[in-house]
Amino acid sequence: CSGLFLDTIDTIDLYPSTKDGMASLIQQLDLQYPSSYIIANRGFSLLSEMARYIDGIMFESFSSSLQNNQYKAWIGTDLDWTSSSGLVLREYMQKYPIKVFALDYALPSQLSLIDYDYNRALDFNFIPYVSTINLDSIYLNTFTRQPGTLPNGYYDQAGDVNAASIDIRNITII
Repeated sequence: CSGLFLDTIDTIDLYPSTKDGMASLIQQLDLQYPSSYIIANRGFSLLSEMARYIDGIMFESFSSSLQNNQYKAWIGTDLDWTSSSGLVLREYMQKYPIKVFALDYALPSQLSLIDYDYNRALDFNFIPYVSTINLDSIYLNTFTRQPGTLPNGYYDQAGDVNAASIDIRNITII
C-alpha cells in the first residue's frame, strides 16, 4: 500500500463518541503500513491525536467553495474560521513532519479566484490545488504571486514563498 486517503474524519464532530475509535484506527493504520503515506481530509478536532501518525492533511475548501451553485471565495466568519484553522495547521507543521494540501474549487474561467486560492494557500505554506467540485481537472496554469495576502489581523511570520510569479507545476513535495 503506497498511501491511504482518510475521508470524512470530521464525522467525529457529529458523533463525538467515535473520536477515540477514529484516533485508534489512524494509529493502527500507521503501525500496519509504516512506509505508506497517510493523508487525512480535515478532521481538525482530532489533530492533536493524529498528527504524529499522518503525513498530511487536506484542507478542503480552504479559500473557496461551491456555494449556492456558484464558486466563490469565503468571506466574513467563514474566511476567519479557515484562517484561524490554517494558522493552527501551520503550528502543527512546525511540530510534525506533515504537509497541508489546500483543495479549493473554481471554474477554469475564474482566473482571479484561482489566483486568489493559490496565493492564499502559499501564504500559509500549504500545497495548493484548485479544481471543480467534480475533481475532473487541476488547474496547472502560471499565476501571479501576491505575497502577504493574509486577511487583516493575521501575520505571516515565516514570510513563506515570496516569488513574484510561480508556475504551480514546479512546486514539489519533499
